[in-house]
Amino acid sequence: MIDAYIRKNAKDFKNLEFSEKAIEIALGDGVSVAGRIDLVRKIDTGEVTIVDLKSNDRAQAEAVTETQLHIYALGYQELTGRPADYVEIYELDEQKQKRRSVDDDFIADVKRDVRGAAQALRENLLPVKPSVKTCGQCDYCNLCSASAANQTKTKGRG
Repeated sequence: MIDAYIRKNAKDFKNLEFSEKAIEIALGDGVSVAGRIDLVRKIDTGEVTIVDLKSNDRAQAEAVTETQLHIYALGYQELTGRPADYVEIYELDEQKQKRRSVDDDFIADVKRDVRGAAQALRENLLPVKPSVKTCGQCDYCNLCSASAANQTKTKGRG
């Protein structure tokens, strides 16, 4: 997959501003988020694209990746003082890219959600929200008493 990515995108490597760039965003009230941006591509026109490389082996929900990319866009802005124009999910398995404009409203929502999550952690307000879909994909579902996956298994034993 990596060889195919390199062959397909080698011409664009001259436009890479960063690869595997560590970022940290301070959101106030003691809340900070750290991450690592896979790629930052900057073209001649000055447009900046934050790229996250994904494979089916590292699959996560697209909404989670979208949030992650907007956090990276925030981190890029904090790092450079310049906003990113686009975020892109590059699916290595299919060699396809999904590119979207950076959405300022979505970034504001992400900031709010991260602050809310930090507050919930501080107050130990971590309610379980089991569902067959999420519990079935969780590595810890066999250890969790609230796991919907376990509930389905035990109901069938009668």
